[in-house]
Amino acid sequence: QRIIRSFACFVLLVVLATMAGLAQTRPVVGPQVAQPINEGSLITLTGNILPAAQPQFDRGPAPDSMPAERLMLILKRSPQQEAELQSYLQSVQDPDSPDFRRFLSPDEFGQRYGLSDADLAKLQTWLQSHGFSVSNVNQGRTAIEFSGTVGQVQQTFHTSIHRFLIEGAEHWANTSEPLVPAALAQVVAGVSSLNDFKPRSQTVIGPTGKWIPALHRFTPELTITSSGTQYLFVVPGDAATIYDSPNS
Repeated sequence: QRIIRSFACFVLLVVLATMAGLAQTRPVVGPQVAQPINEGSLITLTGNILPAAQPQFDRGPAPDSMPAERLMLILKRSPQQEAELQSYLQSVQDPDSPDFRRFLSPDEFGQRYGLSDADLAKLQTWLQSHGFSVSNVNQGRTAIEFSGTVGQVQQTFHTSIHRFLIEGAEHWANTSEPLVPAALAQVVAGVSSLNDFKPRSQTVIGPTGKWIPALHRFTPELTITSSGTQYLFVVPGDAATIYDSPNS
């Protein structure tokens, strides 16, 4: 029993030492929004204009009442947090590191490398003061989801939203970079997205098949014609059969 108690004490000491080490290396997330949010002192958020929204497709301003739903205020971590995150990403892949494969949950990631509760509260209050409805903050604390109207977006982010007609479809997008109060420069990276463009599907329709009555089944047509050339579809097993190579 004495040996068992000694071993239990040893294990407890190891656990406490490990926890203490983690506490020492874990970033302390403090407030970064130190100044009052002054709407008269603004900074530009670059990289928020969609290349597809070209002037030749511009059809004028979008109605102020048009819904602008599920926008994302993209947040950014402090330089210290970013450096510590990069260090963690390296250590979690290093077999010699105590953090090897010690992966974080989304909540743990947010607590370590996301904004503080105080900063998140200030940002949500700021959005709500402009009439937006704030939906949620993701677990990693990298974005705040909010919704409103085009008019509210233009007034809050000091940008113009226009309608665009591209390939017969009407869209809306911002024509200038958004602006935010300078006090938020340390915590806001951008807005996603100030347009309603969506990625196009890259799905390619595969070969068709035909019904063979004598076989009572469909037989796929494994060739397609492109630019006058026929192409045969094969899978790894087919290639192994063609070249008489092992496929196990």
